[in-house]
Amino acid sequence: METFSICCGIVLAPILILAWLAICSLAKPSKKVIVIGLVVICLPFAVAAIGMGKFMFLDEELRSACYDGDLPKVKRLIMFGANVNMNDDGVTPLCGATYNGHEEVSLYLLDHGAQPENCHDATLMDLAKNQNMRKLVQALKEKGIKE
Repeated sequence: METFSICCGIVLAPILILAWLAICSLAKPSKKVIVIGLVVICLPFAVAAIGMGKFMFLDEELRSACYDGDLPKVKRLIMFGANVNMNDDGVTPLCGATYNGHEEVSLYLLDHGAQPENCHDATLMDLAKNQNMRKLVQALKEKGIKE
């Protein structure tokens, strides 16, 4: 459904804008009316994008930042509304950060609502132990995750 919504926005918005500009070229309204019409056309798309939490594809950016261990970027993206529990075929940002050995990013995600789920064929606890992430192992134990 999300992909359908994005595609509709990508296709529908330019069609509506072009139709409005064609009408304006025939009717010759004032510049103020043209601008107001464009705002009325574009505003619902902008509000929908922000409401879905997908403005600038925040979730994909978060996943990438977690894999790379870019803590400042992770903090910014979460502040702007990226979903810390987005799940891409069984891989969450927390799984990606832990798998790649980024303990500080993993801890930050946990502190900001990330759910410690299993990652593909391994548990998050196993990944943390394999990466020798003592602080993360302790944080998972405190959240009730068993070894």
